[in-house]
Amino acid sequence: MMLLRNISLFAALAAVSLVNISDAVAVPNFENNNRVVAQKQGDRRQRWIEKLNLSQEQKNQIAEIREKYRDRMSPLREKYKSARQELRTMLNGTARDSQIRAKHREVVRLRQQLDNLRFDSTLEMRNVMTVEQRQEFAKLMEERRQRYRRRMENRRRGEF
Repeated sequence: MMLLRNISLFAALAAVSLVNISDAVAVPNFENNNRVVAQKQGDRRQRWIEKLNLSQEQKNQIAEIREKYRDRMSPLREKYKSARQELRTMLNGTARDSQIRAKHREVVRLRQQLDNLRFDSTLEMRNVMTVEQRQEFAKLMEERRQRYRRRMENRRRGEF
């Protein structure tokens, strides 16, 4: 049971991150401040790709998978963000409980759809990688989680 839980947790975390790793193949070109953020993310993703030692064919396959899911995820992500904001507004306003519950159900449904798409794309990308690359990816993810935990702990203490 614990093994299944750990595998599920890894799969969920990998889903989010693997989609992000694949961005190194085609980093978006944003204007102004977004360009700097995109470049930093692209640099980080490029380092991950180098550490995973993906072949050009693997990079191409991951880029194709990412493109396939991007067209479905992007509008869904916008709907999710909008619904989440509407829910916040409703909670702070005079909406009836029934309206708030309905909006919450919509937010949960949209989040689940996004998670399912991320998971599906991760499974496809996973099949592109070798066992060794998957193991290296797991190590990189654990390092990322540890850095995140340290950052959150520092923020709680007021240390930025």
